[in-house]
Amino acid sequence: MKKIFDALVDGSVALISRFLPDAYILVLLLTVILFVVAVPVTGIAPAEGITVADRLVNLVYDGWYGGFWNLLGFGMQMVLIVVTVRNSQIREKVDSYNVRLEQLNTQIEKEQARTQEIEEYGKYTQTKKFVEEVAKEKLGLVYENEIIYKQE
Repeated sequence: MKKIFDALVDGSVALISRFLPDAYILVLLLTVILFVVAVPVTGIAPAEGITVADRLVNLVYDGWYGGFWNLLGFGMQMVLIVVTVRNSQIREKVDSYNVRLEQLNTQIEKEQARTQEIEEYGKYTQTKKFVEEVAKEKLGLVYENEIIYKQE
């Protein structure tokens, strides 16, 4: 299946590469079409010493060279839109990261408190009082003169 698909793609690329003209050729061709169509569509006529050809050349010149500055403005508007959209996406990500950071900071505080409790319990296990409590509760040991009362 992959070989068939590769052959189809290679054939399509070869066909397009052979018969599709360069972009600059297309622009020149469209300019010539503009010359031919502009006279009947716009009704350009000679006026006070200016020929139809001169007026068409002026239109094409304005389109080719004046159009760049119009495209520049349009391009800047598109850049502004892209930057604004991307900024809002980044802002959402930053907000989610801030929420996660707060959760992690809370978790760190809880773990630090737990660590402190464990350290205090570790110190407590080293005391005589802890040893006595374990001996009484777990092993049932008592001092020699101590009396134990059990509830019935």
